[in-house]
Amino acid sequence: MSGYSYSKKYNPDTTFTLGLGNKFAVQYNCFNPRTPNIASYSSVDIHLESKVSQFNILYKLNNNFSAFMGYNTASFSEVVDIHSYGSYKQTYEFSTQCFNIGLQGITQIAPKTTLWGSVNGGKNVMDYKIGVGYQIRPDLDFNVDYRNYKIKNLYDGSVEADSKGLGFGLTYKY
Repeated sequence: MSGYSYSKKYNPDTTFTLGLGNKFAVQYNCFNPRTPNIASYSSVDIHLESKVSQFNILYKLNNNFSAFMGYNTASFSEVVDIHSYGSYKQTYEFSTQCFNIGLQGITQIAPKTTLWGSVNGGKNVMDYKIGVGYQIRPDLDFNVDYRNYKIKNLYDGSVEADSKGLGFGLTYKY
């Protein structure tokens, strides 16, 4: 089985959560890591990309935990950029979709500082994320996190991808 493991070069990791009332919320999560070139020759560069989208329905269990279920679409691409043909790009893409279930939690560990995490999985994916948030203003937190996302059984079970790395971001509450 061919496996790819890489730390992300950059990570446009975006999450939108909208509360619906009665302890329910909907959430969209988009995660698109890309590596630096894994191979470079005089006229060819190769890098890896993943694209992950999750649509979830959350249910608040208590002040610290929410359970969720949703639908996950994940793809993994090997991009070959051939410069001698005017930057011709050939992309080999493998993808999978599945239902996922998960749990997320948050707890205050110091004044203005929270520890949070989430774990979810489905037939072909496993995702966990843990982070620390610091409240800059009442409606704005700065976050530092670590994420590991595994995609299994791509291309008839012969390809797997594991994307992991540190990230940071802002959470705006309105």
